[in-house]
Amino acid sequence: MVGRESDGGVLRNSVFFKKLQQNQLNIPDDVDLPNTNIKAPYTFIGDEAFPLLTNLLRPYLRKQLLNDQKKKIFNYRLSRARRTVENSFEILSSKWRILNKAIETNVDHAIAITKAVCVLHNLVLKHDQLNNLIDNLEEQTNISKNSIGRQNNRFGRLAKDSRELFTEYFSSQAGSVPWQLDHI
Repeated sequence: MVGRESDGGVLRNSVFFKKLQQNQLNIPDDVDLPNTNIKAPYTFIGDEAFPLLTNLLRPYLRKQLLNDQKKKIFNYRLSRARRTVENSFEILSSKWRILNKAIETNVDHAIAITKAVCVLHNLVLKHDQLNNLIDNLEEQTNISKNSIGRQNNRFGRLAKDSRELFTEYFSSQAGSVPWQLDHI
């Protein structure tokens, strides 16, 4: 029943997740992280409810954070990116009220409606000269790719490596932001 299943359960039962695991989403190839020659996958971001995959980042568990500043920085930066996405959706749904409740139609129509709302919203923003907001959101949500799943509730090695790559990058001179230590 819709609304009773966890976010992680909804994801695991989705066509999107199946295509993600089977590497059928046409995700771009790995790219260099800014200011480095370190190749990193394009990834989606999630919270604790989601599995850790090479192209789906989730935070470290609290018990993994003990005395580990790099992991705390990673969690802060991931949380900040998630807040940016959530704020973007709040802005979108405040203008387009159809997004404030379940869209009562078939899946194909719901997808078309969602895409149309996004296009219309972008046209309105452009018309209203709000491109600065879009630039800031794009800057703050520079995210990345690749796929290997969990098997038997164990994280895949490539998924761990992907998260470690970002953990190291966010703590490096090239990938850090001046205020991150103030927020962990």
